Amino acid sequence: MCEAIEGIRNDGIEEGVLKTLLGLVKDGIVTIADAARRAGMTVAELEAKTGLKA
Repeated sequence: MCEAIEGIRNDGIEEGVLKTLLGLVKDGIVTIADAARRAGMTVAELEAKTGLKA
């Protein structure tokens, strides 16, 4: 049960990080490539998870 709760918690953290990075990209503060690097994923992975396009 603890593992399930930890997984839910981690999903929430990832969602928050991606929403923050999405906002920074939309505001022109960081590029999609920078956001992907900060999220620890490829540009293609970030695009798939957020709907952004390079």
